[in-house]
Amino acid sequence: MSPRLKKQVLCLTVVLMLALMSGCQGTAGTPNNNPEPQPPVDRDKNGPPTGDHNNPDGENDGKGRESESARLLQQIRQLAAAGKVPGCDYAVKTNCIEDVEQEWGKPVQTDYVAEAKGSFASYPNHDVVFGFNKGAQIFDIRSYDKQLKAIRLSDLKKLYGKPDLSRSYKGEDIIGYVVSEEFKIRFVFPAANKQNPDPQLDHISVFYPRGTVNEMADDPGVEW
Repeated sequence: MSPRLKKQVLCLTVVLMLALMSGCQGTAGTPNNNPEPQPPVDRDKNGPPTGDHNNPDGENDGKGRESESARLLQQIRQLAAAGKVPGCDYAVKTNCIEDVEQEWGKPVQTDYVAEAKGSFASYPNHDVVFGFNKGAQIFDIRSYDKQLKAIRLSDLKKLYGKPDLSRSYKGEDIIGYVVSEEFKIRFVFPAANKQNPDPQLDHISVFYPRGTVNEMADDPGVEW
């Protein structure tokens, strides 16, 4: 190989080496502009993402509860006008406690409550308590059905309007409405306070005031 050719090959080799070194440095110094990969979004198999951004503050859940509450309150009012509560076929005035015992058996517990003018038979398996007078006539049916928890104090006042009775007694707020000429209904809530300004319903009571009257003893009974 001639000296001139050797010089040309040497120069070409140096140029190639410099180019390779420059390329390596450029690759090492180039920042990664791609963002960190985002975690996958939980999705329902047949629906949109289930994150809170699709249901801010449980909006849909709240609307569902309000809808269920309105349905229950309408049902309660219709049944109360007939002297009944949801989930129970017995009625105040027309049934006596023996009717219940024939089908449901003896109550778990029976207590006489003087200020209520009668005895109260508890059937916890049915979430029901019956109040009856000395003649065994049922004048009060109380339901503790768990589905009633869907009703809040604000729901009741919104749908039923101004109550005919509103009082506090032993840590409870009692809201009452006249539903017919003979029957009334009481909604019993835990007393509202700063920690719980809109409490859930505890139980309802369909009431027949005339059933507490004792004419022989000149006792006018109780109105609520």
